Amino acid sequence: GGWSLDATGVRHSAPGIPVDVVDTTGAGDSFDAGYLAALAYGVADEDERLRWATVAGSLSTQGAGGTAAQPTLDELRSAL
Repeated sequence: GGWSLDATGVRHSAPGIPVDVVDTTGAGDSFDAGYLAALAYGVADEDERLRWATVAGSLSTQGAGGTAAQPTLDELRSAL
């Protein structure tokens, strides 16, 4: 899971998703990538952007190393 503060200081949070964890290397980078992807795809709602981030971070832990299980956009959207 994760949390963020919006421009007004309101705290937002979202849970991760249950997965069989193999390695947490790169999960934070995948979290960031999920959040940035949501921004790039025009997701305006902070809660939804954060959800993209937590799902991306969760999915990335299913493989060894930092990028082996980093989700594609289709995999991310399917897990949302």
